[in-house]
Amino acid sequence: MHIHLIMDYFGSGEEWGITYFWPLSNWSIFNENAWPFFGWQNKAIAMAFVFWATAIIFIQKRTFLEWLMPSLDKQIVQIAEKIKNRFAPSTVKTQ
Repeated sequence: MHIHLIMDYFGSGEEWGITYFWPLSNWSIFNENAWPFFGWQNKAIAMAFVFWATAIIFIQKRTFLEWLMPSLDKQIVQIAEKIKNRFAPSTVKTQ
């Protein structure tokens, strides 16, 4: 199942209906076991996705902005490379 639908179902908040077919229908789905919207579960998942997106910048040298704003994507990747190079161990050989 799509992660967005799962997060909507569990993470939208207690007693918060999800009306997927609005404006065609007012039929809503309610989950009695949903966790609070600002609960630790939503915060932990959000932080995991931020970490994942940041890792993609450093590892694959791309961002989610590459199609929408290619110049900003390049700038973010360049900044990430500078940060990576700053903390990378020196590879200078001594003789």
